[in-house]
Amino acid sequence: MSALRFWLLLFVAAVLSALPLIGLPLRWAGTFFHELSHGLMAAATGGDIVRIVLRTDGSGLCVFTGGWGVPVAFAGYAGAPLWGLGIFALASGDSQRDDAPILAGLLGGTVAITALLYARDAVTIVISALLVALLLLPLRRRWRNGRALQAGLEVLGLAVMLDAVQAPLALFGLSGRHDGADLAAHTWLPAPLWAGLWCVLAGACLWLAWRRVRALR
Repeated sequence: MSALRFWLLLFVAAVLSALPLIGLPLRWAGTFFHELSHGLMAAATGGDIVRIVLRTDGSGLCVFTGGWGVPVAFAGYAGAPLWGLGIFALASGDSQRDDAPILAGLLGGTVAITALLYARDAVTIVISALLVALLLLPLRRRWRNGRALQAGLEVLGLAVMLDAVQAPLALFGLSGRHDGADLAAHTWLPAPLWAGLWCVLAGACLWLAWRRVRALR
C-alpha cells in the first residue's frame, strides 16, 4: 500500500463517519467492538455477558455480571481501536485480495454469533443484521471485487480507530455514569485522565497502522 492510498482511505473513513446516515454503520461497528471488548474482558475475569445493546444513535451498552471492574471498564475504549488495527492490518496484508473475503466472513460471523447469543431487543437485532449484511453482501459472487472489498475493510478498520480517538473526547466534562467515571470510582484517578489515555491509545493504533503501511512499501 502506498502512503497516498493510506491517507486517501483515512480521509474517506473520516468523511463517511461524519455523514448523518451513511456514517451510522461505521459508528455501529465501532460501538459493537467497544461493547464486545467490555464483554470479553468480563468473561476473561470470571464474569458473564448478559446482553449487548446497540442503539440507533450509535451508542450502546454491555450488561454483564461479575468480572473485575477496572479492566472491564477500561477494555471498551481500549479494545475498540485494537479491533480496528487488527482489521486494517489483516485487510492490507501482502495477500490482501485473497484474504479479504475470509476476513469479511469472520467479521460477519462474529457479529452474527454475538447477536444470536446476547441480543435481547429488536433494535439491537436489526442493527446487528444490517452489519452482518453489509459485511457478507460483497461475498456474493456477482458483488465480489477483491480490490473493492479490501478497500472497504481498510476503511472499516480506520473508521473504528478514528471513532476510538473521538469518542473519549465526549467524556471530558460529562456528568453521570460512564466508563471514565466507573474507573475514577474504582481507582480514585480522575475520569479526564482515563479519557486522555484512551485517546492516546487510539492514536497509537493509527500510528501503528501508518507504520505498517510504510513497512509494506
